[in-house]
Amino acid sequence: MRLTKVRWKTLGFLTGTIFLCIIISYRGNQSDLSVEFDFPNSVCNDSENDVYVRHFYLHNNPYNRNHSYSLRAKNPFHIQNPGLCFDEHSLDFLILINTEPNHFLRRKVTRTTWGNVNLPEYQKYGNFKILFLVGKSSSKKIQRAVEKEAIKYGDILQGRFSEAANNMPQKALMGLRWIAEYCLKAKMVIRVEDTVLLNMFEILQEYKPKYTCTKNLMMCKFVKQRIKFMDHENLKKMKLNPTINHCNGKAVMMTRDMVISLYHAAPHMTPYWSDDVYIYGMLPAQIQEKTLKSLKLFEENSERAIDCYETNLNNCGLVAIDTQTRSHHNILWSHIKHYFA
Repeated sequence: MRLTKVRWKTLGFLTGTIFLCIIISYRGNQSDLSVEFDFPNSVCNDSENDVYVRHFYLHNNPYNRNHSYSLRAKNPFHIQNPGLCFDEHSLDFLILINTEPNHFLRRKVTRTTWGNVNLPEYQKYGNFKILFLVGKSSSKKIQRAVEKEAIKYGDILQGRFSEAANNMPQKALMGLRWIAEYCLKAKMVIRVEDTVLLNMFEILQEYKPKYTCTKNLMMCKFVKQRIKFMDHENLKKMKLNPTINHCNGKAVMMTRDMVISLYHAAPHMTPYWSDDVYIYGMLPAQIQEKTLKSLKLFEENSERAIDCYETNLNNCGLVAIDTQTRSHHNILWSHIKHYFA
């Protein structure tokens, strides 16, 4: 039976209508949220199997408003160690350490002092892993050295972006993504700069039992700052005030569910140039149920920290110290280890 011109037009119209309905239906079923996650009633279960995370590969979501490379790229990692957390049945803390490619000595000092995860004295308190976050170096010599270092120690996560001040938010998002994909068994996460010395004895002994089960917890030194170079209309869309409270990013402690909540919120936020303001201020502002606490035992002056330990016969109680020099770092580590060993 031959189709007339009118019938051909009718058939084409019906086909187009059906196709359009399918597209609209598909779009309607797409969640605005790029990450869907459910935590059990207790957020401190021993296994990551108790946390159900779905669709955290954000590059699959075409409605992602955050154009950060670390979120949209299929594989933003140049160097990664996906097995870092696999050999642990339960992991109390994952420490993310912000560093630069040429900071070889700082990483060495960390590995041989407080960041030595195999230190026998730690065993009775709990366990943790360290992961250095780094961008790519413009120097081929330094880049090759970083790659050799990563093979030797297995504790480096490097993005496919250059190490630069304007890429700090990229690096922070890369860390959140890596945790969501490879280290959900970490009950708590601490983010520090590579100049910071952590008292892991105090953290494992006092903070682990006290805060592991706190929902959406973030602890740090809070700073109030005005959001610069962002128009008021954009701030209004994101429901943000021009002045925002955010963490001093040198030392931030979070529960596992807060890390996933930040990662969950990122696709709906316009990126901002300051990682402290963006990751630890703008993103938490989008989370309805959260617990924000001040990390009072963080000392930014290492001379005051040394005086504190010497005055109080080593029992100073500080959990994080920003060390100005390597000698200060070694003196403080000696005090801490002597007291807890």
